[in-house]
Amino acid sequence: MIDTSLNSNLIKKQFFCFFLFLPSFVFCQNNLEGYIKDTNNTIITGANIILIKNNNIEIITYTISNNKGYFKLMAKTGVYILKISYLGYKTVSISVEIKESDLQLNVLTLTENNTELEEVIIKAENNGIVQKGDVTQYKIDKFLNGTEENLKDIITKLPGLGINEDGKITANGKVIDRLLIDGENLYKTQHQLATENINSEMVQDAELIRNYKDFESISQNDKTGITALNINIKDEFKNKFTGNIETHLGISNKYKIKAALFNFNKKIKFSLIPSANNLGESTMSVQDYYALTDTDARNNSRGESKVTFSKLNDLPRFLNENNKVKSLRNNFITVSSIANISKKTKIDFYGIFNNSKQHEFNEREVNYSSNQFQINENNAIKETNYFGVFQLKSIFKPNKDAVITFNNHLNIDNSSKEKEISSASNNIREHSKPKKTRFNSEIIYNKNINSNIFSTSLSFNYLQNNNEHVIRSNNAFLNIDFNTNDYVANQSVNKVLRETNYNVNYTLYLNKVSINVYNTTNFSNNNFTSNTNNLQDYFNDLSLNSFLAKNGVDLTIKLTKKTNYTVGTNYNYIIKNLNNFSNKKNYLGYNTSLKTVFSSNNIAQLSYNYSSAIATIDYLTNGFLIKDYRNLIRNENVFSSDLLPYHQIGASHFIFKPKTKFSYIFNASYNIKEKSIGDNIINQENVSISRNKIIHQDNFFNSFIFIDKKFKKIPYSFSGSISYNNNSKEYFQDNIAYNFRSENISSIIKVASQFKKSIIHFNIGYKYSKDNFKDQTNKSFLIVSQPYLNLNGKIKKNLFWYINSNYTVYKNQSTERNIFNISPRLRFTKEKSKWEFYLTGNNILNLNNKSIIENNSSPSFIEEKTTSILDGYILLGSKLKF
Repeated sequence: MIDTSLNSNLIKKQFFCFFLFLPSFVFCQNNLEGYIKDTNNTIITGANIILIKNNNIEIITYTISNNKGYFKLMAKTGVYILKISYLGYKTVSISVEIKESDLQLNVLTLTENNTELEEVIIKAENNGIVQKGDVTQYKIDKFLNGTEENLKDIITKLPGLGINEDGKITANGKVIDRLLIDGENLYKTQHQLATENINSEMVQDAELIRNYKDFESISQNDKTGITALNINIKDEFKNKFTGNIETHLGISNKYKIKAALFNFNKKIKFSLIPSANNLGESTMSVQDYYALTDTDARNNSRGESKVTFSKLNDLPRFLNENNKVKSLRNNFITVSSIANISKKTKIDFYGIFNNSKQHEFNEREVNYSSNQFQINENNAIKETNYFGVFQLKSIFKPNKDAVITFNNHLNIDNSSKEKEISSASNNIREHSKPKKTRFNSEIIYNKNINSNIFSTSLSFNYLQNNNEHVIRSNNAFLNIDFNTNDYVANQSVNKVLRETNYNVNYTLYLNKVSINVYNTTNFSNNNFTSNTNNLQDYFNDLSLNSFLAKNGVDLTIKLTKKTNYTVGTNYNYIIKNLNNFSNKKNYLGYNTSLKTVFSSNNIAQLSYNYSSAIATIDYLTNGFLIKDYRNLIRNENVFSSDLLPYHQIGASHFIFKPKTKFSYIFNASYNIKEKSIGDNIINQENVSISRNKIIHQDNFFNSFIFIDKKFKKIPYSFSGSISYNNNSKEYFQDNIAYNFRSENISSIIKVASQFKKSIIHFNIGYKYSKDNFKDQTNKSFLIVSQPYLNLNGKIKKNLFWYINSNYTVYKNQSTERNIFNISPRLRFTKEKSKWEFYLTGNNILNLNNKSIIENNSSPSFIEEKTTSILDGYILLGSKLKF
């Protein structure tokens, strides 16, 4: 038997000894204190101070500096290592000896680190954000409430991140440069393919990386300026095929079928996403179209694009906003795969195919500035489009100082459009078949030579653009002498471009100076032919051969540890030969910028650029071109020798504070064109002729402000943005100069709940947009305002509900349209089950087509439309996850 009295006496003795020696243990420690500042004598708040044993392994104690830069530690006598670190500054380690008395250190000075990524870690207290240098890590579990369905729902809840109106991921209000899935750029600029198809349970965490370097990078300069968001996938979804299949069916033969197949292997990452629907849902925006087809801007390191869109051809109609069509059917498939063949070789394939069929209907009213006549007509438009992009990139990196990239890009864009126009006096049928084929092949070589970068590239571009345009009418039109009662105009337009580009670039990095020397050489051959009814006035046969050479130098000087100043100039030499008539031109371009990096999360920049554009072959026609049944285009005084000088002024500033969850961004730019291509417009009752004419005023200003704040003590977040655009442009009407001005102001504000646990979550906000148009005699405007309220929550553990609602008002000077939209949704999912079930309603108060108002005013006329929009639907659906 145990003697309990003995145990009791023993415990009492132990407590007595503990309290006896506790005072000596406490009072044998001494204070170590000091202040932290930077080289500008600025107090540093929140610096990490760690006291380590002399063996540099065991941490004794730590603290952070307060708002006066002061810190205080307690330790026993001995020799230690004191380590001070702070984001953006070099870590300081000093040896200290604590003796019998307190140790008062002098002011400790931290030096800013602009070149090295220190292992500096700042942890916002239990708020789910960890920052290491230029990397912001999000522990997503801290921000989720269990209602998240996909990656999109996760991103919208992370501080500083969001999804804009075009489906693109933004960081501090600015669209990110790269979306990485486990470190690979699978989806290029089409972020929505990832955000809407990767299930929320697949996501481990997220990392926002500033100054990101990809596999192709060999630069020793850490300030790349590239922002990337990396989404890490959970291990359980790697090294196997995983994904989901969705099917939805509803009333009025509505359907949606979508699937996603992934394989996130260490060496090979693969994604296959097919979809088909007649709900009006599209997987491609106008921004995606530009990014996928503009090979010049995509491959040109200096960001210059030569792609232009002729006045004859609008963008494909399937790129219209989804609700501005009466019906739309889309079939889409994308395949993306990145294979790391070895440590030195990577192959990247990206393919998209989209087939769409859509029907539009609008009532159009046009009032001309002369006030002598107006047009009232109904338009019914049908389009079938086949769009495909296929890209294959091979990257070979023999060592860390060299890389070779071979890129091939094919784009096919074919449409068939039918348009029926009816008015009081005429009925017209237009049929056009625009066909575009683009091919680009490029090889790039980059080499690091003693920390300096040499780069060269050679590319070949081919573009073929054909269009057969047939117009039939029951009356004469365009003042054409048809000579018969068969009023048919048959226009054939063919354009072919062949060009070769050679670029060479060398960047020399010195102590506080970098020098960039570059040359760009372009050889191109353009052919443009058109013929309409064999009429001489409608015949064009142009051949334009061009040689362009640009030689330039940029000098970047490190003014201070935080500020860089760049100044550059370039000499441009141009030879053009139009139908055997040759001309030569040369001009100087200038650029300068001032950039201050207060920290990786606080950057401001001012920039200025002066250059000149040149007229493309589309503007040089000497015969008429038919745009539609009442609009003709012809050149008046634009020549291939014309230089079109322009100035670009830009300013930007962004701030992101992860600890306080605050984001701010400001952007503004002002473009001033000393010369531009405008219009001399002649309006008649049966025809409107737009003649290409050199103008001397074409100024464009735009600005954007964005803020985002997630509150610490209350579970709400606030974000808001406002943008303003103003374009002032000269034009001529009947050879008399006038000014046309268009401006837009738009804003979005929203408040969202951040409840961790609640039966209801909300997102409430207000969107507003106003367009103003003004020429010499007319004014017009269009206001679109939309308050909205989105709610979601849990009914039970496995049953989730969502209600999106908005009230949209369209208003101009004479008409107003109001649409109340309610879109409810139920989602049922069971833990450890592979199935989910849905009941989805979209715009359920509008199960029959309604209409909205549009304003497309241009110089010399006001155009207003009443446009049919998609009807609502109710669907039953299911998803199988595997």
